[in-house]
Amino acid sequence: MRSMLYVILLLQTCPSTVAVVHLDCMKSSCTITDWNPQLDGPLAVDQAMDDAMYLIFQNLTQSTIIFNRIDQLNERREFNIYIEKSPAVQSVTVSSRARIASLYLTETNLRQVEIEKLNTNLRYFTIAENRELQAIPDSVAHLSMVKVLDIIKSRITSVNYTLFCKLQRLEHLNLCQNEIVSLEEYDMESDDFPCLKYMDLSNNLLQTVSMHYFSSMPVLETLDLSRNVLTSLEGSCRSASLRNLNLSHNRIASFSCCDWNLPRLAHFNVVSNTLERLPSCMEQAMPSVSFLELSGNVLSDGEHFWERLAELKQLQMLDASHNRLTSLVWSSTVLSLRYVIVRNNRIKELSVPFAREGFNIDADCNLIERRDAISVSRNVTYLQMQCNPIDCSWNRELVRREEVHCVENLVPCNNCL
Repeated sequence: MRSMLYVILLLQTCPSTVAVVHLDCMKSSCTITDWNPQLDGPLAVDQAMDDAMYLIFQNLTQSTIIFNRIDQLNERREFNIYIEKSPAVQSVTVSSRARIASLYLTETNLRQVEIEKLNTNLRYFTIAENRELQAIPDSVAHLSMVKVLDIIKSRITSVNYTLFCKLQRLEHLNLCQNEIVSLEEYDMESDDFPCLKYMDLSNNLLQTVSMHYFSSMPVLETLDLSRNVLTSLEGSCRSASLRNLNLSHNRIASFSCCDWNLPRLAHFNVVSNTLERLPSCMEQAMPSVSFLELSGNVLSDGEHFWERLAELKQLQMLDASHNRLTSLVWSSTVLSLRYVIVRNNRIKELSVPFAREGFNIDADCNLIERRDAISVSRNVTYLQMQCNPIDCSWNRELVRREEVHCVENLVPCNNCL
């Protein structure tokens, strides 16, 4: 049952003015629009407080929000509060008594957030699309039960780890799409970040990062540093839990993994950097990597490029497209490998003499000119060679290998941008 209520209040301060508060309620959710708590009073939202668990406030017209009405409720029901599209809101205060399980503040002009100490109710907290907030509120350190903390699309410039490191229940920390230029140093302790599994620092302005801080996060599984302006990675990265590391879309020309130890890393992404060679000791530092993304760099196949990759015995997918490779010579018998993508390189030689059934190669947009420059195992299921001077593509699921014919491409290809 959906109900709509228009509460019309005559304001004592201005008898000729009529304020209209719009409530749109359905089941356990109410959207409250154009409410000024100071002028309209609690009567305007009493029905919502009585019936709803999800309260969505839009276009609040008071600058300071204090959840007094929720504090006064004695029942054990928890609320999920959304304040959105309310540029007038500049300050929010949450008491330790308020039974608010989740609080989402989006499209406001927050400058101050006060959370009382010993807050044991708030588990999900988001601040998003705020152009006034330039520092992470100190009071987030009072969120003793928080699991998910997102401060995104704002103007945060630095990160103070000490605000988060003692939050015993924190599992997900997202600080993406801010203006972060630095991660402040702090003295790590063994009980820091006991439950943190996901950390997102993408789409910021970081130029360098000390990787050893992430080593103090004992259960961290995903670290996203993509889309910054990183040119260097400092310190060691040693983690028995890290499975996903994203360094894509930065400006990293080289780095060493010789002091790294990531035995469980499965997905390593360094797409769109300026790497000229594979990171030193990469194959020793991350022996379990199965998805390796290297596209959009300036890699060449010198310095034992293919031999080093063959040391990754659990590799399933390799993307080395959009580089400066001149050959694909894969002589390894790595049984797990299924996909090799080397499109948009300068490859003239293609040699894959050993392959397990189901092996797939995408070598579009290269410089292969001769049939005798192609030596590929019969177990290769799919070979894509469009936009080479010679095209010997095949799909063994559709045609037999014996029926494959090579075709010369005499017209320039427009599909290799």
